[in-house]
Amino acid sequence: MSNATKGITVAGWCLLVSVAVTVVASFLPWYSISFLGLTATENGWNGLWWVPTVIAIGVAVIYLLGVVTSLATSAKARLVLPIAGLASFVLTLIILIDIVVRGTSAVQFDDPDAILPETIASSGPSFGIIIALLATGATAFFAAKVAHEGGAKLPFRNQGPR
Repeated sequence: MSNATKGITVAGWCLLVSVAVTVVASFLPWYSISFLGLTATENGWNGLWWVPTVIAIGVAVIYLLGVVTSLATSAKARLVLPIAGLASFVLTLIILIDIVVRGTSAVQFDDPDAILPETIASSGPSFGIIIALLATGATAFFAAKVAHEGGAKLPFRNQGPR
């Protein structure tokens, strides 16, 4: 193992993987709309949906700066990690709620002779936002674990893997 990765703990690796999954999920479809059999999607870089991803990347950068250099090694500096991780999760959750409230609908054409009504248009959340929500939740959890390992006093007890 190289000197650069020697200081990364198991929780740190989990944090970095969860951020990587968040970045990958940002390129997957978050919102889809179908109209007469044609489907269009939007990924996590639409509008301001990129903010939680950038915050998660910032969490990874701050963590790695603390590992590689002497920057961000104090307990107070490590407290930024769970706060930013939680902000990323909450913003992703708000985006999911917005997509559900704004878009989950279907317009159906009722043909009396049809067995099932034909859907003309529908829209709603896609699988990418669910993966992003799980990944940002993991980012928040492992950011808290890393901050706790670094000596930060958290307002709750972290019962994660030891």
